[in-house]
Amino acid sequence: MDSNPLRLGAAVVFSSLLLVATASAQVDEEGKFLKQQAEALSKFAESALKAGFPGMARPVWLEVLADYDKDDALARKGLGFVRVG
Repeated sequence: MDSNPLRLGAAVVFSSLLLVATASAQVDEEGKFLKQQAEALSKFAESALKAGFPGMARPVWLEVLADYDKDDALARKGLGFVRVG
């Protein structure tokens, strides 16, 4: 095993940078996924409301706001939320 402190330090720094880059990419991917799911669920809830099932639409919109996108415009509109300020 190489006991050169310079090489060891470089390896630690490189490993740390690699982990940060990987984590950053995962966060971006997760954000895109959550946004897509929020849009799909909001559209589903809107179609349920139009089909005459408001009891099905409301919990879906609440789920969108709680778990996917707290600022989803379709869900907020469907629930009757109004922005103040």
